[in-house]
Amino acid sequence: MADLSSHRLKNLLNDIEAIKKACAEDKNCPFRGFEYDNFVFKFEYHDKNEKRFFWINLSEDYPNSSSLTCTVNGSVEHYTKRFDLPLPFEFCSLARELYKEMSIPVVSLHSTAPSSSKRLADCQYDDPYGDSFSEEECDNEDYDMDMYEEILETNSESRRKIDLDFAMLKNFCEDAQMTEIHELDLAEFLFPISTHSLEDELARAWKLDPTRPIFIQATFSLRQYTCDLSAVRIEVFQQSQKATDSSLKPDKLVPPVLLQLQSALVNFIRTLDKDVISAIENQAAGRRLRHKPEAKLRRVSDDTPDSKKLPNFGSGFLVELMAYAQQRLHTLNRYCVICDELHIFLANMLKPMVCSRPLCIFSYQTLGVMSSVADAISTDFEVVDLLIKMARAACMSSRSQAILDPFPTVIDPKDSTKLALSPENKDFKLVKAVMEKFLPMEEMVFFGPTELKINLDQKDVLIYPLLQWIISSNRCHIVKLGHDKQLACIKTPHQFLLRSSAPEKEEIFKRAKKKLGSIYAFHGSPIENWHSIMRKGLVNASGSKLQLNGAAYGAGIYLSPDSSVSFSYMASPITMGLRAAGSSLLAATQSKSQSLQFLPSQNIYCMAMCEVVNSTHLKKYGNIWVMPEEDFVVTRFLFVFENVSSMLSHIVSTNPEVLRQINKALNS
Repeated sequence: MADLSSHRLKNLLNDIEAIKKACAEDKNCPFRGFEYDNFVFKFEYHDKNEKRFFWINLSEDYPNSSSLTCTVNGSVEHYTKRFDLPLPFEFCSLARELYKEMSIPVVSLHSTAPSSSKRLADCQYDDPYGDSFSEEECDNEDYDMDMYEEILETNSESRRKIDLDFAMLKNFCEDAQMTEIHELDLAEFLFPISTHSLEDELARAWKLDPTRPIFIQATFSLRQYTCDLSAVRIEVFQQSQKATDSSLKPDKLVPPVLLQLQSALVNFIRTLDKDVISAIENQAAGRRLRHKPEAKLRRVSDDTPDSKKLPNFGSGFLVELMAYAQQRLHTLNRYCVICDELHIFLANMLKPMVCSRPLCIFSYQTLGVMSSVADAISTDFEVVDLLIKMARAACMSSRSQAILDPFPTVIDPKDSTKLALSPENKDFKLVKAVMEKFLPMEEMVFFGPTELKINLDQKDVLIYPLLQWIISSNRCHIVKLGHDKQLACIKTPHQFLLRSSAPEKEEIFKRAKKKLGSIYAFHGSPIENWHSIMRKGLVNASGSKLQLNGAAYGAGIYLSPDSSVSFSYMASPITMGLRAAGSSLLAATQSKSQSLQFLPSQNIYCMAMCEVVNSTHLKKYGNIWVMPEEDFVVTRFLFVFENVSSMLSHIVSTNPEVLRQINKALNS
């Protein structure tokens, strides 16, 4: 083999020394026995179960055209592969596969080029993104040396910005990582943001694990970095618990709320103009690194009037990105999951949803962005079944014009430029007719995504998009309680955990509760009202079009510690009328009511268990309580009854045994 040039040989030996140094500094490193002789680099891997030997044959044009051979236990050839990367890249790939992620500097890719003031002749230029070449090679290949020097200067400036920004990021977050992929001109940054400030129930409502961080992976161009943000890639995910087999990597979990956060970060980056980026970089360049200013990072996470505002830490672009992600995380429920704009005419609720803007409705219903009806039915069919029945009851009510609120927004499947159902032009007759044609849940639950749409389209092409809207417009976190977690004192198998308050309202409630204490009480309301409650929360309806009963004890949310009092508020004309409705949906549901998993009757009743701040605002008139302050009432459970006989039991929410069952269910 021809001798390597002195420049290439120096790079090769430096890369080998970098590998040996990294392994020597790691006491548990399973790689050992490093040897280099005559362009062959050897080392061993020792595990409890096996011993592997590696030979790397290096070519004269290192780092190109190298080959690696691996044998297991000294005899069986495991594999041979070719590669064209510097040794540390290939070694880190092996370490990632067999041991863990390792960070090893690639010396051959960071040599500095001669100053442009030096004579070019006989000088070797070490291109950080390719092979080294001399002036003679450049002439042969017709290289533009002026352009090359400009690229080197650009790379040097980008390198300086990257190193400074990453140092500041590490100062804020010790777990931040950077990976450079020079052959692809990429710099990947990975850093976590905390979920500790999210309440467990909020995290579960968003399908997040509150015990694990959220990871942001941002990929930039090494050459351009912040000079060109159009090609920046963002990925947001949580990691699952590691499998019992240590050789398996944890999966990336990406629930819809993280897709929304990912979209928000991309929008944030793409909308920054050059002046803002320059200001961020100039602030960072003139600032000394501080020691872990974690308190300030937490302050950025607080609720602010505009969570899309630039955090303005003055500590580099990566810190700005991390802080922006942290502050947006807490307010995602305020913004549309598609356009990332504030919701129109909707109070802040718990779960993120699609807004009523036509383009977002089109994206959701026609393009399938952020939607999966079949998945929702397969995993939460009892909840979806309940939501359908609530929507249907509101449609059938004589008060539908007041309580079918919000009114559905559905794109016309036959003409995607038009709305078949619109809040601007409410067609109550049409939405009622479509609701009548819904298949019973006992049938829908067994369909896959394609089959479900085909079968619903055969009944009416508006059923599927209307079902999408019913599922997606629900703003509450509602989960069926397992039999072992249900309240034994409540005589119904249909018990749900119900959280409807947005994080900011929950925070107001928590502060008041800490100061004044709280108490539990029931709230009964007809099934027809729950379509609106599930989307707008429990509100003070006194004196509004939503009021059904009188307000003899003043304005406010009516509650009672006695279940029998709340039972009397659950009946309505619609529940009686549905007994004689005779719709195909009702008949089909009743004929297949063999399992308690489904609600076999349209004639159902709903009652919430609420937690109420025990303040002077709470007016008590015997067993009738009135709370005028909406922020002092939050829902905790929803109980659904199929008939009157199941409601005859007399339960008092202040009873110690009832309180024990409540706390057990909430804490489980």
